Amino acid sequence: MSRLNFCCLQAAFQENVGRQGTFPHGIDILTAADYFAVGNRVNCYLTISVYIAGFAEYTQPMIDHLVNMKINHWDSVIRELSTKALHNLTPRAPEYMAHVVLPRLLPLSVGTDLHTRHGAILACAEITHALCKLAEENNRGLGGELMRPAVCTLIEKLSLSKMPFRGDPIIGGWQWLINDSLRSLPLVSSAARQHVKESAVSAMAALCNEYYINEKGEADPALQDELVTQYVSELQNTEEMIRSGFSRALGALPRFLLKGRLQQVLEGLKKVTLISPADVSFAESRRDALIAIAKVCQTMGVQGEGSQEEHVCKSNVTQIYATLLNGVTDYTTDSRGDVGGWVREAAMTSLMEVTLLLVQNEAELINANICKQMMCWLAQQSAEKIDKFRAHAGSVFLTLLHFDHPPVPHIPHREELERIFPRSEKETLNWNAASEAFPRITQLLGLPAYQYYVLLGLSVSVGGLTETTKAGKKVVGGGQRSFVEREQLLLGSQEEEVTNVRLAEMFLHPVAVPVPLLKGAALAAWGQGSRRTGLCLLPPALQGQERSWPGWGSPARWLLERWDRGSRELLSEGCSL
Repeated sequence: MSRLNFCCLQAAFQENVGRQGTFPHGIDILTAADYFAVGNRVNCYLTISVYIAGFAEYTQPMIDHLVNMKINHWDSVIRELSTKALHNLTPRAPEYMAHVVLPRLLPLSVGTDLHTRHGAILACAEITHALCKLAEENNRGLGGELMRPAVCTLIEKLSLSKMPFRGDPIIGGWQWLINDSLRSLPLVSSAARQHVKESAVSAMAALCNEYYINEKGEADPALQDELVTQYVSELQNTEEMIRSGFSRALGALPRFLLKGRLQQVLEGLKKVTLISPADVSFAESRRDALIAIAKVCQTMGVQGEGSQEEHVCKSNVTQIYATLLNGVTDYTTDSRGDVGGWVREAAMTSLMEVTLLLVQNEAELINANICKQMMCWLAQQSAEKIDKFRAHAGSVFLTLLHFDHPPVPHIPHREELERIFPRSEKETLNWNAASEAFPRITQLLGLPAYQYYVLLGLSVSVGGLTETTKAGKKVVGGGQRSFVEREQLLLGSQEEEVTNVRLAEMFLHPVAVPVPLLKGAALAAWGQGSRRTGLCLLPPALQGQERSWPGWGSPARWLLERWDRGSRELLSEGCSL
């Protein structure tokens, strides 16, 4: 139609609206489709038509007119504009498009009239694409955030209800939906992400337990290979949330699916927990991988002389503990704060769960070195400056110390620990309160096995003060020497040379915790005089080094710069001895 025809139709519509007033939404339509707006043919088809179709009275007639009168128009430009208009109108009536319009267009696409075939094929393409986009938007937006957990819950409940779908193709559809939900986690808002993930994982566990096991209690080898291999491969996805989702899904798999694949799964989860430059900020995926490792161990059970492909045994227990203990050393920070704390918290929980599992089955798998490392790292975390993480570490520490069904073997200085932390106070000790926690923790400085770890934890804690640790610093001595006095003595004592050298390694570490640690040392040395005097109180391994480090320059200058920075931060915080 020409510009003149469009304008004439607009004038006729305006006349009827003005004289009769019977056209629904007449004034609103005239405002949008005025004389000048309808002068542009593209604007009429692609913009104004969508606005008018927004009124229910015009939606279906508008679509029918385009299908019946415009997609077979002699002018190819009109045909193409009509099909694009149908694309834009699809969100207004998706059900009508899918169930009425598409079935009507399909016969026309193979008809005898060339113009009609051309228009019908283009219309089918545009409507199909629009329906696909609409489905993706519903899955990824608010609709998906609501519907994905709901459908996963439906799958879970139907599986738990033992519905007779074994061997039915619908099971493949359910599996696809669960996998798609896990792959769509990066597109879900952070508020709904955890709910979607948990719903998908729960559905996965129920589906496998009901439909993937045969009469012999085993999995189909081909299905097992496909499922486990696919899930392990997703652990190296470049999206953190996808790693996180599939880690938790592996942790939820039943024993018959993990049997014979335990090492493959543990190796895959271990890789997720490792920090590399490309994924240093992937703290959530590292956390979920550590949680999954403990779940897998609990699922597979313990058998000391068993196969490492089917049980937690002497062949893989060291590897499992090494992975979990490595998680306790994660001090990653980013714009969200101490995100490494999420990893440390999960690592501590998993250490406790795996240890109690071993103790109750084959305690001899826990050797003295593993137990010492675990308890020492827990002691360090019990001196954490963040209340939540300190409380969790303290709770795990006391749970392992006082567990007696049977007791955890090889705990260093057990008798002294039980005097410092009596069983009667296991539930009442408030680890969230620095004034209660630090007086107990500082007493561990007198136990050689714990000295280095507790000193390191307290140094970092005092060097990175929060409001509660500022208050707690005043009473960390528990009625005896203050923590700062203890640290001065320890840092200056030649008898503690081993501890000093190990602390030096932490001071010289360019990434881990150098500034809070230097600030903690600054507190210990501040009362001694000048900056140079303070540096002399640092561990001997830090003194007198003149060689240069690649990328850092003189170590003395590096230390002095950080010493000044730590002192300035302490002064700005109003701290004093």
